[in-house]
Formats: sequence, structure tokens, C-alpha cells
Amino acid sequence: MSKISSEKIGLMNKNIVRTHGQAEFRGTENTPIAKGINEHQLAEHLERHAQKGDQVGAQSRDLINNHLSQGPWKITAGIHQGGLGGAQGGADPEYHATLSTGHHVRYNDKGIFEITGPGVRESKGRQGPKVPSNSENQIADLMKEHGLTEEEAAKAILQTQGPEGKTLPKAIEHVIGNRKFARK
Repeated sequence: MSKISSEKIGLMNKNIVRTHGQAEFRGTENTPIAKGINEHQLAEHLERHAQKGDQVGAQSRDLINNHLSQGPWKITAGIHQGGLGGAQGGADPEYHATLSTGHHVRYNDKGIFEITGPGVRESKGRQGPKVPSNSENQIADLMKEHGLTEEEAAKAILQTQGPEGKTLPKAIEHVIGNRKFARK
């Protein structure tokens, strides 16, 4: 088991940006937010799990190292069930928080039990012959056609979701614009 560095934890906390990207989903009658959670609480949960040698520990390290320490992120939907679905597929029947990076942090009554999304190793129960999903194929196409990273492609797709969603070309333009802004 590899430990998570304090530098990565610091970057994860520094990269919390509430004003970045898509607006937070506040729930509806059909998809209520079951429990509010803020980014600092989630970061504490992830940091605690990242110290463990189990599946959630490995997934927490993947999420922190490969995504949350790399650029801006926020919670786009507090803990809820269902929803509209997104880049990773249909509506998630488990209680989960959705992140701007395209990840779901799944909860049960004991806390985090799984993290899903791009660049995070799959749970043992989900592993099997790897056939790319439609979402993974779309992400790969955007990476190839527009020179986006995996995370940028997932963010562009997420920005097309919901009633206020952008067109895909506008979402790609926005993601590329944020990249240029972040490098200044």
C-alpha cells in the first residue's frame, strides 16, 4: 500500500473552487438531497480512507492523486440517490455525492464504500472483461479529436448535462479556456 503525501492532500484542499464550472444540484422532489456535505468534509473523509489498505483506500488515493490534487474541483450534488445520470452511465441507485470531476463517492450507513469514475480503479465486484462503455468511448474520442485530458473530456461531457447544459462544442471551448486560465 502506498501512502498519500501531505503535498497531495494540501493540493486537494487548495483546489476546492466553489465558483468553478457547473452549478450545484440542490435536489428536486423526485431526487432529493438526502444529506448535505461540503468539500472540506469530503476531503477529510477521503484523506482518512486514503491511509487504509482496503479498496476504498486505494480508490481514495487514485481520486486524490489523479484528480483532486490536479485542478479545481467541487461537489456538484450532495448525497442523493438517482438523478439524471452522466458521463459514467445512467442514474446511480446508490447514495452518492457527485463531483465536478465526474466521480461518484458512494455512501452507505457506515460511510464511503466505493468511488467510481475515470482514473479510479474499479471495485473487485465490478471487475471483469473490460469493454469500453459508450461514455469511455466518447471521452476517448474527445481526447483524440480535441487534445483534451481524460478529466477535461469528462468535464466537457458533464457540462452538457441537465436543463442548463451547454452544447458539446461550447463545453469543449469552456474546458480549453479554463486550461489556458489555469496555466497563467
